[in-house]
This record gives sequence, C-alpha cells and structure tokens, in this order.
Amino acid sequence: MGEVALGRPELFERLSVIVPPVPSHDGPLAGMSIGGNFVAWLLLSDTVKPEAAAAMTELRALGLNRQLLLTGDRQSVAHALAREIGITDIAAEALPADKLKRVLSETKSGFKPLVVGDGINDSLALKAGAVGIALGAGGADIALASSDIILIGSDLRRLGTCIRLSRLCRRTLKTNVIIGLGWTVAIVALAGFGFLGAAGAVVAALLHNFSTLLVLANAGRLMRYDEPLTA
Repeated sequence: MGEVALGRPELFERLSVIVPPVPSHDGPLAGMSIGGNFVAWLLLSDTVKPEAAAAMTELRALGLNRQLLLTGDRQSVAHALAREIGITDIAAEALPADKLKRVLSETKSGFKPLVVGDGINDSLALKAGAVGIALGAGGADIALASSDIILIGSDLRRLGTCIRLSRLCRRTLKTNVIIGLGWTVAIVALAGFGFLGAAGAVVAALLHNFSTLLVLANAGRLMRYDEPLTA
C-alpha cells in the first residue's frame, strides 16, 4: 500500500508529490496521497456555533475588547467567519507553531492572552496563554490536558460565565482576607487591653474559630452561583 499522507497542499510540496490544481473551495481543504501518488482532495466545511456572535459580544462587554481569530483555515474562510461573529483581527492559515508564536508575541507585548480552543493544533497555544480554556465536548485529549479550564459542553457563552465567576472568586478572596486579618487584629487588641477577662485565651480561641466560620460561609456562597443559559 505504501506511505499515506494527509494534509495541506504545502505538505505534498515537501514530499515531492505531484498534485492537481487546488480546487476553489470556501472551507477547510486537505489532500491525500498513497505511496507517493496523489489520490484526492477532501473538501470540508465548518458550521459556526449559533451562540458564537453573542458570546464574543458578551466578552467585549466584560472588557475583553481585543479579540483575535487564530485559525489554520484559509484566508477566505477565516474572513467570512470573522465577519459573522464580529471579530476584526485575523491570523489565518496558522500552523501550531504559528499559533504558539503569536500567543508568545502577545505575552511579550504586555498582554495576558486568554486562549480558547479544542483541537490538537491548539494545544501549544493553550499551554502558552495566560489562561487556556478548552471546549470539552469533542475536544482533543491533548488540548484538554494543555488547558487550565475545561468547559463541560461546547456552549461558547460559558466563556463569559468563566470570566464573571473568576472575578467573583477574586472578590470573595479579598473579602475573606479582610475578614480574617481584621478579626485577628480585633481579637489581639481586645486581649491586649484586657477586655476578654480571665478566660481570655479560651474566648480568643472561640472568636478565632468564629472568624473561620465566617470565611467558610462567605466562600460557600460561590457554590450557589448559577447562570442558566437561555436557548
């Protein structure tokens, strides 16, 4: 049977395989050769998730205004997709190494890129980003392993949920630090001025445990966070 090659037209140039003219196709395209003989072009098509445009708009409303479509698709496909979902910055026909270089370049420029992907080609970029989010439904195993956050399902509106929940976690953490430190300082001050009486050590221990309960109760509020998505 011989060696089987499947990939972009550039692959067959490197393998010195003679190929027919690349067909005009507004979608992903791959060729196949067997034993050094070209067999066929595979014309593929992608469908845009219906919630994609709304998800990008929501992220911009949350302050993530600098959005980039970093894709291995051809220029025509990338531009059509970008117009549909409202993204103006595009980097098309990007190989995994190109995606990695772009993410590293953004990091060196002072940005903290949030990278979203689900494919093998996205794994390096997911790992290099400040935060990598993988779409769990149908995502490649290596992409899931390379990410910091895995979305159960593939609804892109959950990206906004991740941002809001992370910000709520940060606010909760700051509040808990204030509660813990403030309560400890208050206990020390009360004990120092003798307001806790003869059983000061016992009272101080009880008050300290009470502050721990306050911190746990405040953190437990995060368990009630829920954001049902409308169809």
